[in-house]
Formats: sequence, C-alpha cells, structure tokens
Amino acid sequence: EKVAARKKRKRMKRERQSEHEEPLGVTELSSVLNGDDAKLIAEGLRRFSTTVRGERTIALGIESNQPAYLQEDDLDDDGSATDDKDSKRRKKDEDWKEDTANYNVPFVGTSVSSKDRGKIVRSQWPTGFLKAFLEKSPLALELTSDRLTPTVGGVAKAILRQKQKKLHTLFSRQYLKALADLISCAVPVDRLRDEMKFCEQSSSNQHIGLISHILKSRLENLLEILKTETDNGKGKSSIEGGCGPLAPLVVDILAMLAMTSLATARHIVRSIEQRLPAGVIRFLIRSPHKPSEGTTSRDKARTAIFRLAAIVMTYRDNVVTNCIASSGSREKKTSPGLLYLVCKEGFSLPTRLLVGKGAQTGNILLNILRQIKATIRDRKKLMSLNMVLDLLSGDFLSGLVSLSTSSEPEGSNESFNELAKESQNFISGLLSRSHSSESPLLDVVAAHNKALSKRANESLVYIMTSLLDNFAALALQKSILKCLELAPLLLPSLYTQMKFPDIANGFLVIHRLHFLSEVTRAGPSLREPLPEDDWGPNHILQRLLPSVLKKQTVSKLMRDPNALVVSEMLRLCICVLRKSKECMQGLCDSCTEQQVRRAIAEWLPDMNAVVSVLQSYGPAGENTNQIVSSRGAALVHEASKLVPGWVDRTKVDWTSLLEEMAFLRSSIFLQNQMLAATLAVVRTQKDSSAAMTAFQPLLRLMLRTPSNPLYQKCRKILLIILNRKYGNAACPRTS
Repeated sequence: EKVAARKKRKRMKRERQSEHEEPLGVTELSSVLNGDDAKLIAEGLRRFSTTVRGERTIALGIESNQPAYLQEDDLDDDGSATDDKDSKRRKKDEDWKEDTANYNVPFVGTSVSSKDRGKIVRSQWPTGFLKAFLEKSPLALELTSDRLTPTVGGVAKAILRQKQKKLHTLFSRQYLKALADLISCAVPVDRLRDEMKFCEQSSSNQHIGLISHILKSRLENLLEILKTETDNGKGKSSIEGGCGPLAPLVVDILAMLAMTSLATARHIVRSIEQRLPAGVIRFLIRSPHKPSEGTTSRDKARTAIFRLAAIVMTYRDNVVTNCIASSGSREKKTSPGLLYLVCKEGFSLPTRLLVGKGAQTGNILLNILRQIKATIRDRKKLMSLNMVLDLLSGDFLSGLVSLSTSSEPEGSNESFNELAKESQNFISGLLSRSHSSESPLLDVVAAHNKALSKRANESLVYIMTSLLDNFAALALQKSILKCLELAPLLLPSLYTQMKFPDIANGFLVIHRLHFLSEVTRAGPSLREPLPEDDWGPNHILQRLLPSVLKKQTVSKLMRDPNALVVSEMLRLCICVLRKSKECMQGLCDSCTEQQVRRAIAEWLPDMNAVVSVLQSYGPAGENTNQIVSSRGAALVHEASKLVPGWVDRTKVDWTSLLEEMAFLRSSIFLQNQMLAATLAVVRTQKDSSAAMTAFQPLLRLMLRTPSNPLYQKCRKILLIILNRKYGNAACPRTS
C-alpha cells in the first residue's frame, strides 16, 4: 500500500508539472539533446515522448490522452493545431530573445523558439511535432547518435563515473521510451490503431532510411541491454523478479520495429535467434519462484515478449514463421524460436498471472493461440510437418490441457474465459477430424509415415493422458474416444502410459474406471485396424485388457467398501467380456482363441470375490444395492459363457444368495438377473453335487413366486439339476 501511494503521488506530481509546462519545440529539443547536462537531457527525452504520444492519440482519434497544452481551441476545423500568438495559454515571446541568425544554440541574450512544433492533422502519422522534427533531421541524429546510447554512450559514461545509478536508470528509461516513439513514425496508421492487424507497407515510405539506420546502429546495443538486464538469463538476485527496468522497454522497441515492415520483422526475429541466448527469453517468460504482490519489470517484459510474438505472426510469412517456430538445434548451434519458447513457457504460466492485472497477457496469449490455429491449418503450409510436431508437444500441450480443464479462478475476466474455451476447442480439434477442421496429428498418423507417425502418436497419447490426469470434462473425454476411433493403434500406448490413481481416492478411481469402460464398450474395433500378419493373441490382448489394471489391483477394487467403486469395476469386467466375445467371432485359429480365453480368465477377479459381492450387496445382504448385485450377476452370466473354467472351480452358497423372503421382496429386474446367473452356473459346473445345493432354495422360490416368468425359470433350473443328478429318466416330459 505504501508503494502504491508513493507511485500515485509521483504520478499526480508529473501531471501537475505537465499542465504548466511549455509545449516542446524542435529547436529546443535539439539544443537540449546536444548539451552535456544529463538531467536536462533526460527531461527533454521525457517531454519528447510525452508530446509524441499525446499527439499520436489525437491524430488517431483517441482523445483520452490529450496533452494539457492542446485544448479544443487549439484545433482547426480540419483537426489541426494552430499557432495563435494571442493565446492566453502561452507566454509572450520577446523579440530580443529570438535566435535571428539561426545558430540553433542557446547563448546569453537569446532564447530558442518553441513555435516550430508543426500542426496536428487527424488520421495522419507522423504529424505535428514529430513530423516537424523529422523534416529538420530525417535520420534523427540527435536521438540516434552514439553519445546518448545507454551504458556505452558518452552521457551514460559520464553519469556512471559520478556513480549516479538512479540518474543513469532514469536517463536510460527516458531514452528507450523516446526511441520507441521515434520509430512509430514508420508504422502504418492502421497498424498503430490495431497492432494485431496486418497492413501492407508502402514502398514509398519516407522513413525507411531512419529505420535502417536504427537497425544498424542500435539493434546490437538493444540486445546487449536485454542480456545485461537479465544477467544472461540467470536473473539478478538484487532485483525483485530478477529483471532490470530496461528490459520491457527494449522489447517494446523491438515490437515497434517489427510493426514497420516485413523486412524489418525478418531482421528482428533472425537477430533474436542468432544473437540472443535462449535463456534470456525463457527467463523473462517463466514465472518467478517467489510471486510478487505488485507488477514487476519481469511481468512487463513477459507481456511485451508475447506482444512481439503476436505482432510478427500477423505477417503470415514463411521466413518469419520458420524462424520463430523452430525448436533450435545443438548441432547447428541455433536457439529455439520466439514462438516456440512462448508456446512452451507462456501457456504453462499460473492462472494468477493471466487474471486481474495480467488480463492483457491472457488476451495476447488468446490472440497467439488463434493465430497458431490458423497457421497450422493454412493451405499455404507455412509450417513443415516436423515443425508442427515440434510445436505440438510437451509443455505446450500440457499448458493447453491445464487451461482447458481449469476451473474459473478468482478475479477471472472475459479474456481468460475466452482463452480457456479456445484452448478446449484447440485440444478437441487435435483429437478429432471434421469437414471444417483437420487435425495435423491425425493426418500424420493416417499417412503411415513411420518417422513422423511415432512423434504424432506420442503427442496424441500425451494429450489424452494429460486430460485424464487433469480430470477432464465429459466433452473432452468424448474427444478421446473419437481420436481412438480414428487412430485405433494408439490404444495400447494409451493403456501403457496411463496412470491409475491412488485407490484411496475413490472419486478419481470411479472416474478412471468409467473411462476405461467407455473405451472398451464404445472404443475402436479389435479386428478391423490390424493387418493379418499382426493378428495374434498378444495384439488382441494389448487392445482388450487395460494394462494399467493388474490382477492384484482388480481384486483390491472388488473388496473396496465404496459401492460405486465396486459397481464400476464390475461394469468394466462385463465390457471386457462382451468385447472379447465380439472378437472371438472372427477368429479361425482355435489355438489363438484358447490363449485369449486363458488370458481373460487370469485377468478377471476370482469367482469367490464376485460371490462375496453378491452376498454383501444382494437381496439378503447387509448393504443391499440393486445396481451392484445386478452387475455382479451379469458378470457371472457373461463369464460362464466365455471362460467356463473360471466358474467351474467355485462353490457357491446358494442358500444365502437365494434366501426366500429377501429375494421375493427385491425388484423383478434383479430377480431375473440372479436367476439368469444361477442358470449359467448350473449349466457350467460339472460337479452335480455342487448344483444340488441350489435345489431347495429354487424349489421354495418356484412355489412362492407370484410371477409366471420367474416360476418357469426356476422350474427350468430345477429340471436341469435333476437331469444332471439322476439322468433323463428322472425328468419325464409330462411331469
């Protein structure tokens, strides 16, 4: 609060000073900049920047930042500022103080005229003071000369010799601000109004020479300042955030240069790639370990870097795109591109940096994501497939998944909500294919290019596992199922890399079991995507049985006290049995079929565990649950058909399962399920004495049930038991 109050007092003091200060003239500025007083030079640079920015806002139709010395009475009908001598707002000039001999140097007995500041014309730029300044000095040598260069210039060295660090910082900041405002003279008017709008640069631009001069004389020095302010990407421990105050100003200058023309943008991105260590950009983008309460220079520099990346992407140029999207190479000694670092580090930022004061950062990231989406799907193929695969991997995908599945944070705004929605659409687009959009990853998989398919498969599996780890929404789970339908060969890799949550966390366990059931039930077919040479038991089992669930884990889940966990585990087992049944219908090799049956029987929980579930959750159990008991009965029914040996080895206590009064009080649906399971077990078991234990309970049910269908089922089971025990003679047709 004290820092904010101090900043507010300083801001109010500056506003009061600007209200009473005289308008800046070209000759006056030149005189000040050519002098040796560092404080006067810093003040002259500040007034230059304030004047240019104020007149630019007026020229572009923005009145909110209108400077104090330009009032409505100073504007002509056509929108230009006049030089009325009788204006009460200006001091009266005395003739004896004028520089009649045009020495352009202040001396005793003369004054520098402040009238040469030009006229402001709306919808034109440069205009007013900046236009008048450039007419007298086309290359702006007063500003671009080496003597004013921060750190290495003559003025800066003189300040440092006097050990005035605060004055040096003030001078450097004002110089960099003034240089950025000077560069704005070469930026198209439409681009100044909307930075993210691409504008063709006219070949007849009068200020191309100025921009070329700045690039040759100042660009290398600007990059050196950026290195110094971040200590070559290591960070300064003595400064909060580890970044000096000049870094965001340098990046703003680079962004302003990039807006001037395509050629300049190419030069900027190449210089960043070749001359600037990747650690500098990476350090500025990453969030600090210790979060700060206010906005630091590092936060401003991060936003400026995102802005620079968004600006250069608007050109949609092959050279620029290939440079900024490159992942770098140690062999060629090239650093990763600007866009690659922004995607890798920027989208993984904490949400606290994208809301509140960081709303502008979130808005720029939203613009970058939309441009990436358009660039990848552009018919001009601005990116090669290798570059697309490099970009769509690792931290970028992880950040998008985190944004798409994150809950709305405190203080979130419209830009963050749009960013989260756009991230979700982007992820869904990568996992699916439609007429309006195509996934580059799925296209690579469909092309059967072994070199590229492996990387595309890794990216797709990474997306799916990240979605599951972040507890993805239902809509994104459907996208995973669509992706598996389009690329069935991803299923074994997904099962291998998927992590099963801790069994103690019942909510996540239920979520994961439900997903596995949906993949098994509605996932890809096991027969169609496999070539004949690969059609074997191992390939079938890799796609049929979730390798993330071992026999021991399945047994533990069957004994879980949570009924929902047991219910989902039973559902998964049923889905696996039904899917394998469909697979068996197409097999001609009996040996392969026996291997698959044996593997399924080994993966399923023991029959005793299922019987214990039926006893606990059945009609006569302590924790009666119709869903759990019906799914347990369905599992027994399905398993007895596919793997009879799994049922034959178990002895069932039918007296407790078919207890007369509790069974008749249960629903008709559950009674049918239980009798169907009983019929399947009686038919499967070879031991007649084991089946006879069900005779008395079934006989009581048959005699007491009011339902004719249930009566017929009980009668049918009893006849089978008698036939198994005494032969066909014991069951005459007329009985």
